[in-house]
Amino acid sequence: MEQKNERAQEAAVQGPVQQAIRNRLEEGRASSKGWKRSVLIIIAAVVVVFLLVYVFFGIAVVAGDSMQPTYAEGDFVIFSRTADEFECGDVVLVRTEDGQEVIKRIIAVPEETLYIDTRTGSVFVNGKELQENYTQGRTDREDSVDYPVRLQENEYFVLGDNRDHSLDSREYGPVTSEQIMGKVLITFRRNN
Repeated sequence: MEQKNERAQEAAVQGPVQQAIRNRLEEGRASSKGWKRSVLIIIAAVVVVFLLVYVFFGIAVVAGDSMQPTYAEGDFVIFSRTADEFECGDVVLVRTEDGQEVIKRIIAVPEETLYIDTRTGSVFVNGKELQENYTQGRTDREDSVDYPVRLQENEYFVLGDNRDHSLDSREYGPVTSEQIMGKVLITFRRNN
């Protein structure tokens, strides 16, 4: 019994010093855990941003005036890289055969027939005239493409909205789905 009392007295004497040491060690462990947690959060954030920007979405800057009045030079667009089905009217980012990345509008989709009337500048898809309230200028056709154009299973016909100042499918022909990098989702206007 005496030994037990002696131990209790020693613990009581050493208790505050030992408790202070234990507290200091616990603070160090907690600080180390906090630092490790911060590093893991930063790594996770970098991975998420990478996936969002390089796998699921992309950012592009509008160059030139081929998409006016819809988009102006210097506008930023966010596009979806995961879109795999496109419709007439979708605005997409296209990589041309010469490696340029351009923003254009899909006018006709696979297995449709497109014709541009040289007298009126009207665009017809499957015999129906398109009502294009987003365009600027006249839609003339180039000699490099034979009309009417019958699109194959994997082809799209793309035009710029500013028809007088756009290098598009009238010049280089239909584009394939492999050339379409994504569908534009959001636009951020440049500050004038």
